[in-house]
Amino acid sequence: MAKSGVNKKWDAERVSQSVLYVTITSVVIVFVAFYLIGFNTPSIEDPAFNAPLLTDVLIYCGWLIFVFAVATIALSVVKTIKMTSKSEVVVNKIPTRKLSFSVFGLTITSLILSLLLGSSNDMLINGIAFTDKLWLKVADMFVYSSLVLLLAAIASVVFGATRYYRKKNKNT
Repeated sequence: MAKSGVNKKWDAERVSQSVLYVTITSVVIVFVAFYLIGFNTPSIEDPAFNAPLLTDVLIYCGWLIFVFAVATIALSVVKTIKMTSKSEVVVNKIPTRKLSFSVFGLTITSLILSLLLGSSNDMLINGIAFTDKLWLKVADMFVYSSLVLLLAAIASVVFGATRYYRKKNKNT
């Protein structure tokens, strides 16, 4: 039996699985190392607080994941724009173009609204007042946008899972 050309190259599912596994493994290793290697090191300025040895590694890991995510988003948007202009609007009865632009629009709208509506009230962090209004709003933006997108994903899964019940009730 001859193998198809799909097995010779990695398909999208295999690539995304590999990236997911590598990312999760890397994050777990960094967090385990963060907590197990020098976590209880007292701070030089105030011995009442910890100054873990691998804080910089954890921050760099976070930045690396952030840059990778932004690059992935940019590539995805470019690919979506190129593919939707060439491909059909509906594939397997799924409005792919409408779905792609809806997800992109919801993400951008969520980010902009949560940045504009986010709190910029001062916070007391480790006994020190944090007053930078921009970064307080940016932190709120990411928290609220994550919650909105998570709720949208959950709603989509529930809507998709109840498809058969809706279809059955429609036919009766």
